[in-house]
Amino acid sequence: MSDELPFPDDLIPVADAARLLGVHSACLYRWMSSGKLRYWVFGGRDGRGGRRRVSKADALGMIQVGNPKPPPCPVQLPPRWQVEMIRAATRKTLERHGLPCPE
Repeated sequence: MSDELPFPDDLIPVADAARLLGVHSACLYRWMSSGKLRYWVFGGRDGRGGRRRVSKADALGMIQVGNPKPPPCPVQLPPRWQVEMIRAATRKTLERHGLPCPE
């Protein structure tokens, strides 16, 4: 979160910035969390809640020169143990219904 004052005059909601860049809003939240994209919070109480806004210029700055698309959003994969647990449950369900289990 940026503590600079005054606020930029081109602040837009995260959803609008996502549409502008052609990415999902979750991608913008990841950029904000990692410090790649500045944001400002309005509303909420005691620093919790509120609505995030980003500068339109900063959002457009995510698009690199010569590349009309913004950088890819890092994919957050589930931990390996969770993947194995899901596979085991899927296998068990398929076997219970007499369906073949892909390997």
